[in-house]
Amino acid sequence: MPDPTSLIGSIVALLGATGGGIAWMVRRRDAKKDPIPKESAAVALAQSGVSLMQGVADRLDVELGEVRSELGDLKGDVQRLTLTLGAAARYIERLLRWAKSDTRPPIPPLPSDLRDLIDPSLHD
Repeated sequence: MPDPTSLIGSIVALLGATGGGIAWMVRRRDAKKDPIPKESAAVALAQSGVSLMQGVADRLDVELGEVRSELGDLKGDVQRLTLTLGAAARYIERLLRWAKSDTRPPIPPLPSDLRDLIDPSLHD
């Protein structure tokens, strides 16, 4: 009967050689596999970038629509204020002419554009 220590040493050596052989085969097989071709990687990266930028463009488009809506509202407000300011300036000029007049004609009536802005107790 062979010596158990030498038998164990032989088994360990055989297992080590088998493991080394398997590791060599796996490394060789992996080395033969082509990594992702550069063109495919570039296309995938470009598609990812385009998708990301499309998402950004969509969000900006929504925000731009909201800004345009707000701008339209503000434009209407500015037009109303401009008309009201014009009516107020014309009325002030009429009042100043009335105040400087020697004959004191009847006080100019309050324009309808300004009625909602003036204290009701001061209306004609």
